[in-house]
Amino acid sequence: MPAQTLEATVARFNAAAARGRDDEFGRGVDEYDRYFADPVLVPVDQPPFRAARLVLSDLGTKGGLVTDPDARVLREDGSVIEGLYAVGNSAASMTRSCYPGPGIPIGTAMVFAARAVDDLVGQTRSSSTGSPNAERP
Repeated sequence: MPAQTLEATVARFNAAAARGRDDEFGRGVDEYDRYFADPVLVPVDQPPFRAARLVLSDLGTKGGLVTDPDARVLREDGSVIEGLYAVGNSAASMTRSCYPGPGIPIGTAMVFAARAVDDLVGQTRSSSTGSPNAERP
């Protein structure tokens, strides 16, 4: 995404957060939006910032690749397959055979994708500094 497009999107969202409603997507419009949190919309202005491209995928799965806490795919013996990560419905669910409710797959996908990126960044830093996991975020 071009930097100018991202900057304009964040500025538009922050203006919506200041108003307390996002007319583009209808967030903050009804009382159910405020049931769990008020304010519903919080400006994007506190670093560190992360971005992820989200695409349509399967609704859910009870299978998938077994991963460690950094989303690295594991072999049957528990060893890490270097360079292979899995998140979302490609990874075995942390809730095992349960589906506690909407949002679990996307929420865990975002968390474990961020952990995978942190692991990758740590590897990049370690290769340039010579020490494993140097200065991991």
